[in-house]
Amino acid sequence: MDNRGIGYIDSGLGGLTVVAEALKQIPNESVYFVGDEARLPYGPRPHAEIVKFSLQMADFLVKKHDIKILVVACNTATAQALPDLRAHLSIPVIGVIYAGAISGINATRNLHIDIVGTQSTVDSKAYYNTLKSLNANLIVRQKALPDFVQMVEHDLAGTKQAQAAVYAQLHDWVSETVDGQKADALVLGCTHFPILTKEISEACGPDVTIVDPAIAEIGQTFEILKADDALYDSTKINSHTGDTIYTTGSIDRFAKFAKRWLGDDQLTVKELKISDQGLFE
Repeated sequence: MDNRGIGYIDSGLGGLTVVAEALKQIPNESVYFVGDEARLPYGPRPHAEIVKFSLQMADFLVKKHDIKILVVACNTATAQALPDLRAHLSIPVIGVIYAGAISGINATRNLHIDIVGTQSTVDSKAYYNTLKSLNANLIVRQKALPDFVQMVEHDLAGTKQAQAAVYAQLHDWVSETVDGQKADALVLGCTHFPILTKEISEACGPDVTIVDPAIAEIGQTFEILKADDALYDSTKINSHTGDTIYTTGSIDRFAKFAKRWLGDDQLTVKELKISDQGLFE
């Protein structure tokens, strides 16, 4: 057993969808999350910056909280920085893209999968290459939807504005056919996008399965902890007293969203400062 917490990193609010899934699947595990809102969005940034920022978040969580495993709750950071994180850290590091690819394959019936994500994730072809390596017969299309990230960050999910914008950017594309058929699975290749699941589902229609990679990513996290005998000792009580959510951005807005999304009015939310040496409280 290992009662240290799990670390999560993301460019902003979206990674909280992964934390929410973790609270369902591995509810005894402590949570330490960093959302780098001050430097959002990651999608248009160059590779070197994404790697630098990802390493800074990871280093903070390791030094401050001695985390036992790092979950990269960001598709862009997974696509750009996962090898660097694994080389840099001595703890297991879980990325979201392989999990999303497996989930997409499990969801499709006609071997046609669509991927939506940030520009960086799409340009990296990380999903495309992973999917094709798993099944060369797949038809895989990708579309960058950076506006979706901004909709989530501006708390527009559930509004008519978001509904109209998502429909306008997604409906016609998912309706296109290749070899006479359209995709029957859509992988949400950005952890912000599950917050818009209702709007995305309406735009895609009932014949398209919406795939949230967080479900499989947390499943992989559980399996690794179990194999390493590193799950939280459930005989101990109140494992979540130390849970802390950090943001480099506006703490008031971030705290409001985090508490609502995670269903915890008592959640501890703190602000992080950025310096040349990294992140600090």
